[in-house]
Amino acid sequence: MRENRTSGSVRGALGNWRSYRESPLGKIMTYGYRLNVEDIFLKHADDCWHQAELNMSEIQDEIPETGEQVVFVGPINEECISQCVQAIVGWAICIESFVNLSWNSYISTKNDTENLRRLSTYDKIKHIFKEANIDMGDKYWLADVKKLFSQRNKFVHFKETITYYGFSFAPEYQKDLSRKNLTTYRFALEQTIELLGTISGVDTKLLNAEYELFYYDE
Repeated sequence: MRENRTSGSVRGALGNWRSYRESPLGKIMTYGYRLNVEDIFLKHADDCWHQAELNMSEIQDEIPETGEQVVFVGPINEECISQCVQAIVGWAICIESFVNLSWNSYISTKNDTENLRRLSTYDKIKHIFKEANIDMGDKYWLADVKKLFSQRNKFVHFKETITYYGFSFAPEYQKDLSRKNLTTYRFALEQTIELLGTISGVDTKLLNAEYELFYYDE
């Protein structure tokens, strides 16, 4: 596992990722290795988010109950919408992968294969925190993690029809993909991974854009 590296273990990458210790890939690949999926998806999701944020604009909206005019920042074209969706899906997969890695690394959960398969990712996070005696009362960002997964599921699994009510109101998807929401999701991801890393001993260098494609164990 990535947090239990011995003196002979190697982590590495291809292309513009961090380099590994020995360059002949065939030689390294004869040893145990795993793909760091959480790094892969976080890198892509963050790249999409940075581009999306640059392309966002102010959007006029109206509160149906009161008729009050409001403004929020969100995507207004197909490219920006696509980038926002990819960011949400990538962040959700990143958390899922990191949670499972933390589960398999933390001494209190690594042998609990039944709950690993049975619990949702959100419930795994709460279970790990409970086992570590973490007070969840002030972890307000946990609710945003749950919203992130709900939004991902809405796009990927449920395929809900988009309903547009008229020219006075912004489409719901623009509100779902607002800068405020995505900023909140990214913050919740960071808080979750940082705390899970502290509990399980899994390194969190990916949060500093130190991505590593492979983990090798000699």
